[in-house]
Amino acid sequence: MTTTIHSGRRASRDEGRIALLVIVLTPAVLAMIGLSVDGGGKIRALQRADDLASEAARAAGQAIQAPQAIQGGDKIVDPTAATVAARNYLNAA
Repeated sequence: MTTTIHSGRRASRDEGRIALLVIVLTPAVLAMIGLSVDGGGKIRALQRADDLASEAARAAGQAIQAPQAIQGGDKIVDPTAATVAARNYLNAA
């Protein structure tokens, strides 16, 4: 390894290698951060959609014929009322 003297200090052939490393690794680190943030947003959106679907199904499930169900009889769901309840919930949400 050869060294030269510049303005009172020694310089080696290794000078600048850290800068090159930083230049190469910075875009990779920024890309990983970007993918993490973007992936987190996608996961939150999927969870929100799943929560909305669950709540709409719960609202639709409440469209049963109440008097018969309260007395312990069969639980009969009115398909039209269930569809309307689910759509109303989704429109409100």
